[in-house]
Amino acid sequence: MKNCILFLFLSLFSLPGFSQISQGNVVLSGTVSYRSINEQGFDDNPVSRNISIVPSVGYFVSDQLSLGLGIGYSSSKNKGINVESTTNFFVIVPNGRYYVPIADGTFYFFGEAALSLAFGTTKREEPTVETESDLTVYDISLSPGFAFFPSENWSIDFSFRGIGLNVENPEGDDNNTSTFDFAFDAFSPSLSFSYFFNR
Repeated sequence: MKNCILFLFLSLFSLPGFSQISQGNVVLSGTVSYRSINEQGFDDNPVSRNISIVPSVGYFVSDQLSLGLGIGYSSSKNKGINVESTTNFFVIVPNGRYYVPIADGTFYFFGEAALSLAFGTTKREEPTVETESDLTVYDISLSPGFAFFPSENWSIDFSFRGIGLNVENPEGDDNNTSTFDFAFDAFSPSLSFSYFFNR
């Protein structure tokens, strides 16, 4: 078993090196997520569903530094006993990412800064009452990660949210909610794929 692990480790570092990420390169990436939670033991069987699709394109303004923009859609639905809420968002995510090469164009460490702007509505339904209001969410994050290039144009990215600030601004006055988080308090790793043009 130890020999097998050692073989895989050495194989990764024996992959052929690729060219560096240079000014003028274009990268296509983004996030797609779906989550569903069901709770048994209730007559109405409470359920939670979340879906998010945010493709992103970035341009390398200099070697190893890209500026990008993601545009997409996010929706969530939460159903409990005698209550149901639905939220739909239009999402805009300007971002910047800086890559630091580790191993011959195959492995990179990166740091990413992103500002997520979500504009939408939330609807709440109860047996005798139904309300709908506008909701705006701002999210600022600094996230470290690693990129592995199994081929010249494809990368597999592993990252986690480092430092973040989330602000929810529902319709109305004096009802904002702010949340600050740090990676060691809320470790949330993510895996994604990116495609590089003109590399």
